[in-house]
Amino acid sequence: MRLLLNLNYAEAFITLYSCSAESVRKSLQFAELLKIACTRNRLSLDCKEMEQNLDTLVNRIYEDGLQKARKEAEDILSQAHAQAEEIVKKARGEADSLVSKAKSESDYMKQSTESELQLASTQALSRLRTEIISILSERVLSDSVKQAALDPQFIQQMVLELGKNWKEDGPVSLELTLPEALRSRVDSGFEAAIKKELDGLSIDFRDISAGFQVQKKGSSFQLDFTDESLKSLLKPYLRKITVERFFSKSGN
Repeated sequence: MRLLLNLNYAEAFITLYSCSAESVRKSLQFAELLKIACTRNRLSLDCKEMEQNLDTLVNRIYEDGLQKARKEAEDILSQAHAQAEEIVKKARGEADSLVSKAKSESDYMKQSTESELQLASTQALSRLRTEIISILSERVLSDSVKQAALDPQFIQQMVLELGKNWKEDGPVSLELTLPEALRSRVDSGFEAAIKKELDGLSIDFRDISAGFQVQKKGSSFQLDFTDESLKSLLKPYLRKITVERFFSKSGN
């Protein structure tokens, strides 16, 4: 009876500590100690039966420990798989994010480059158009204006028109400055035609390229109709005509 109680106590002790590998090891050691105690005390219970019972307990402990170890291993593997899947999922998410970011940056760079190219193209076209207009205007004005500004008849008509406008305010005497190049081309008829309409006229020749300058006698206010002044005056009108003729149809 005493041995049976000891065995029950041993079984309870083994069950209590059978939840880990260390517990299995301790339980097996305890079973071995029981065997030794049985032998030394020469208990009346048949030792063979005792050994069988102890073997049964040992096997039970082993199986319980093995199952526990397997379960722990399965739990560890399951956790490892879950962690691995989470890592892979996170890595894929980060990869997708990087790809999306790279694509966004690529699209932005593409759009930015296209915008810059479009702006550069527009600016280059605008500069080219301006240069073309300037070249055309300069060539047309340089030849036409200088030719007209060195024509005595053209100058005579201009002076007469100015004189008539000033004459509305009273008698007018003009001081006319002409290019030195016209000295040989301005005859007495030129001066007589102007004096016929005005009250007085004095002509002076100076070193101007073409055109003329005129002012009322005794006044410091002078009108400049030299070729350069005429070109500056006519350029805006010629530019408008050039744009309408050469660029309006293209939409530029």
